[in-house]
Amino acid sequence: MTPFIRFAFVLICVFTFFMSCHKSNDIQTTTSKLLILKVDADTPKFEGGYEFLFTRTLGLQNSLPISSSLTLHGDLDTQTFVYQPNGEIVFKATLVWTGTGEIILPKSFVPPSSFATTNDTSQLADTVLLLSAGSNYFQSEIPQVMRQVSNLSIVKSYMNQHAVVGLYFYPPTSGNYPGPAKWIIFLYVN
Repeated sequence: MTPFIRFAFVLICVFTFFMSCHKSNDIQTTTSKLLILKVDADTPKFEGGYEFLFTRTLGLQNSLPISSSLTLHGDLDTQTFVYQPNGEIVFKATLVWTGTGEIILPKSFVPPSSFATTNDTSQLADTVLLLSAGSNYFQSEIPQVMRQVSNLSIVKSYMNQHAVVGLYFYPPTSGNYPGPAKWIIFLYVN
């Protein structure tokens, strides 16, 4: 090994050592998590879930940082929920006047059989934000809907981290045509 290569190797090792010891106080980042669970409104039965992981700057209050919008297109309406810190659409579904809409995003939900369960179902959210029109009408449904997911280990993990919980009643029809309505549960950990 030539002296130049030996010197370069030592220089790289020293540089790497000092860089690994450097602590940045400029910006702190963390991973935020958003869990979306789907529960059938008729049975009510847990039908699956999807978890988003986001990297963002600290400082956002511990609230549910999603906004919703309903776009009216006559016979075909679209309900969208957006994660505000980065503008990513986390839930999108259609509502059809004389038919049945569909959930577009998430494209697929992890099936219930993939979720670990626990026997402890005691810890439910103290406060659940209702994200549906006519929220007072759905107030009495909250305990029953939350019980359907209270035995999931991932829900326990979120609740132990003081998750903020939101609940949306998704009717796939916007008319009088009966359709398979769903409860969409949002759990967010900052």
